[in-house]
Amino acid sequence: METVHVVEYEVNCDDEIVFTNRGWDDFALENDAAELTGDKVMKRSLWSFISGDTARQLYREILSLARGGETLRFEFRCDAPDKIRLMEMTVRPADGDRIRFHTRLK
Repeated sequence: METVHVVEYEVNCDDEIVFTNRGWDDFALENDAAELTGDKVMKRSLWSFISGDTARQLYREILSLARGGETLRFEFRCDAPDKIRLMEMTVRPADGDRIRFHTRLK
């Protein structure tokens, strides 16, 4: 059975990752991605982790709405080779010029 993690991260006005929580690290390690723990992604562009024109455009729109003061909540798939996962993400403005992403398994 998979552990339920709350994964949170924040990006600054330049879309660089500037915060990750313990759940981020746990999720990365549980998925054999030690190269993606918080200390290794800090100050890296969010865009280096999002591939595909459609996904990039969707995230641009999400960031734009959040920077305009909106809170967004939606479900998405986050599959692994051996499992299908449905997750929920909330994106909202945070302190200063940051945007906070909060995800959890559904």
